[in-house]
Amino acid sequence: MKAELAVLGAILVVEPAPGSTGVGGVATFVTLPSTKARANSKGIYTGDIEIAVSGVTNPGTSATIPSGTSPDPETFTLSPTSTKCRFGGKKPLRVGDKVTVLVNPMIPATPTPTPSPTSMIVRVSDAGQAKARGA
Repeated sequence: MKAELAVLGAILVVEPAPGSTGVGGVATFVTLPSTKARANSKGIYTGDIEIAVSGVTNPGTSATIPSGTSPDPETFTLSPTSTKCRFGGKKPLRVGDKVTVLVNPMIPATPTPTPSPTSMIVRVSDAGQAKARGA
């Protein structure tokens, strides 16, 4: 299936994984897009991409990883799922590519916070462009 290629300006979303009580946070790209592979004059994200998730919260349990505390932001690897398309030998990241990760926000408690592990999905929701597609 062809999907838009993710370029500089693409948007990541954080969603609860199936069976999770809910999770929130902000996901951003750490890895920069290619300077050689381009679509609509913007660099395409290729190969395994490092992403960061900050401000993780779990509204179902009131758990949180406060911004600026360890491990905030947490980093993860997002791998492209393209089966046919390659740029410089690397698969391009596309809309819909996702990774499911386990995070461990803490429920505030006195005297000791309690861990509240939960799973979340980080997904490419917007490619940053709408013309270039790949399978």
